[in-house]
Amino acid sequence: MIVPMKKLAVVVMERDREAAVERMREAGVLHLETGTVQSDEVATLEERIGTIERARALLPPEDERTEAQSAAANSPEAQQIAARLAEDTDGEAGYGQAESLVTEAERRRELREQRDKIDRELLRLEPWGEVDSESIRELEQHGIWIRLYQLHPEEFEALECPYAFAIGRSKDAVRFAAVAFNESELPAAEPVPLPEDGTEALQRQREELTEQIAEIDREFGAIAAYEEHLKRASQLLSERLEFERVRAGMAGEAGVAYITGFIPEPEVKGFRKIAAREGWGLMVRDPGPDDSVPTLVKNPKPVRIIQPVFKLIATVPGYRELDISLLFLVFFTVFFAMILSDAGYGVIVFAGALAAARRGKKRYGQVSEGNVLLLLLSAATVIWGTITGNWFGYEPFAELPVLSALVIEPISTWNPASADNVQLICFVLGTLQLTIAHLWNFVRKFHGALKTRMRAFTEIGWLLIVLGLFYLVLALVIDPDRFPVPTHSLWMVAIGLAVVFLCSQQEDGVSFVAGVGRGFANFLPNFLDSISAFSDIISYIRLFAVGLATVEIANAFNNMAGDLSAGVGGVIGIVAAVVVLFIGHTLNLLMAALAVIVHGVRLNMLEFSSHLGMEWSGFPYRPFQKQFSMGREER
Repeated sequence: MIVPMKKLAVVVMERDREAAVERMREAGVLHLETGTVQSDEVATLEERIGTIERARALLPPEDERTEAQSAAANSPEAQQIAARLAEDTDGEAGYGQAESLVTEAERRRELREQRDKIDRELLRLEPWGEVDSESIRELEQHGIWIRLYQLHPEEFEALECPYAFAIGRSKDAVRFAAVAFNESELPAAEPVPLPEDGTEALQRQREELTEQIAEIDREFGAIAAYEEHLKRASQLLSERLEFERVRAGMAGEAGVAYITGFIPEPEVKGFRKIAAREGWGLMVRDPGPDDSVPTLVKNPKPVRIIQPVFKLIATVPGYRELDISLLFLVFFTVFFAMILSDAGYGVIVFAGALAAARRGKKRYGQVSEGNVLLLLLSAATVIWGTITGNWFGYEPFAELPVLSALVIEPISTWNPASADNVQLICFVLGTLQLTIAHLWNFVRKFHGALKTRMRAFTEIGWLLIVLGLFYLVLALVIDPDRFPVPTHSLWMVAIGLAVVFLCSQQEDGVSFVAGVGRGFANFLPNFLDSISAFSDIISYIRLFAVGLATVEIANAFNNMAGDLSAGVGGVIGIVAAVVVLFIGHTLNLLMAALAVIVHGVRLNMLEFSSHLGMEWSGFPYRPFQKQFSMGREER
């Protein structure tokens, strides 16, 4: 359920502002409205958090660290830094360490640029071999001039220079060195620029730069010893930043300061006691229609296991919308089973989830909601796969004595006539889900404000349309002979549209006739919505189509492995077949899991939610509270 919220304003004496903010944080129940706050302290904390995050982004991933970096992480120096950061209670030590890391990263960038510059110079000089610029300059002091040139072969042949020594030739150019005892005797052509240092000196500089870069890389590897401490420092500074934003965000006037926010209704009584004890002024009221209210969803533990899915897709219902957690869980479980469709795959997922649950229980003392959800989904998959006789897409498994007794023949994967029956199940599920949506909307609107009570019957109209279209879908998609369109279904659609036109625009202060006129003025949108309802029901056939694809891909890999084993023969053929089976079924399982996210979630978030009128426009309730103390979360 979505917990009811109250809007409140807290008024304190200006001199008690900081102490009041600390007390509100200790209470940990207020979602405060701070808006955009600017202050020197806020800017400083934001800059420090940014520095730490930049430092963390510089760290090499664990699987990409070299042996030298791993060794550096275990060095006494790294362990000393880790011990010091472990005692950091305000994030300042972590920031100091991060700042030095960012500085080192900038130095590494500069060193790499210098090395790149040397590399370009060495590449330019490579065709000339070893170039000793210092010796060339010394010879100039003794009246001997040496310059390097590159000319076209014809220009070289026409050159009037007694001491021109070719170093390299190609079809388009001749590289040569010219020697003269007077600078004026050198060729008039533009010489090749000589480096400040010779190639040998450049190579030594490059090696030194490479060593310095490697040393910095080793230092970054050492960060593995205290990477978590840097993360914690960022969290501590973020907590301080939130405190400062609240403190600075309190409006002040005539010696008092105040701030507004939201509080869950069950927490109001307890917070009133705190306010009375602290001597604060408190105003509590219901949120207005224009207030942007955060959403707090609380459900029983069995229903709460669906929350990881909502977190994965980052959606929150609006405060004035509906909590569909229970229905989402029920239908998503069925959709998951039908899309994965394979009992063998279900057993694999169940075993993996069970192993992860045991590790989590041993390490954290509890099983995560995600693991419990995965156990439920995989168990449902095993049940569906068992009654349809689908084990790894291999028909002989379904013919085994025990397994064959559990197969429901009309929906058996290996029964050619089962396709129509499974499609029928898909459409029944879709119609059931959309029916629930419109009945729920009717009850909610009918018991809502009086001005929407007449409009509530619009939902009955849409319900009649959905139920009437159900028969039309069966006739068009499955078989018109088996499912002929009954006359009453057409009447249901017609009556439903009439109810929509009559009731959809009725409201307080408007006559019934005027409301009807407005309804018929919206003829085109309502007609298009009825077509959309038709396509929404058909959309549920994806459960059958994706499940069938999973079966066919598994069967194809089975046949491929069988042909390979028979064709190659012997141990090699068996090994090759096992490899094909492993790779093929692994890919199929991964693709089916992806299909669950794409299609199983979509049917709930799009088709079902659109008929409920949900926009998922909410944002989560985030209470102002202290979350970290001495590095441990204290939620």
